[in-house]
Amino acid sequence: MQPRGGANELFHQHPEWPFRRAEIEESRAIHRKRSDLRFYGDAARLILAGQVKMPGTPDGFSPYNNNLMRDSAEKADNAGAEFFFTWNVNDFVLFDRKKWNLPLMKRRVQEYPLGLALDQPQDVDRLEVETRVKKFLADFFGDLAAILARQQEKNNMG
Repeated sequence: MQPRGGANELFHQHPEWPFRRAEIEESRAIHRKRSDLRFYGDAARLILAGQVKMPGTPDGFSPYNNNLMRDSAEKADNAGAEFFFTWNVNDFVLFDRKKWNLPLMKRRVQEYPLGLALDQPQDVDRLEVETRVKKFLADFFGDLAAILARQQEKNNMG
């Protein structure tokens, strides 16, 4: 799922953020509706990678689905992302990959409930859902930019 206008346009509107481009890989197999998303900064630095599962599907029932979290963490590890996420459109969960030595739930940075109650994949196509997702993305990437800035400050201070 990529809303019209998408993350790349949002990054262009906010050059102060460390994000430069987004990539999406979609799978539309009958029982495996998902999207793998990656968000890059300067010099092809992979900041965030994760998976979107559609609501109303077995894997999209919860962003805390064990297989989903494990798969997202493994893909982020393999790609070298700084953070990873799981998202079932209703709820987005951000994890810190650098806490690799902790159990998955202890690596959670924050949960972002979107205030939606979607229970079917086709629900994501409604205009009001697209509007809410666009607002969420703007808020989320602003939050993540602040998290990254705080981490950079800590690193610079020693």
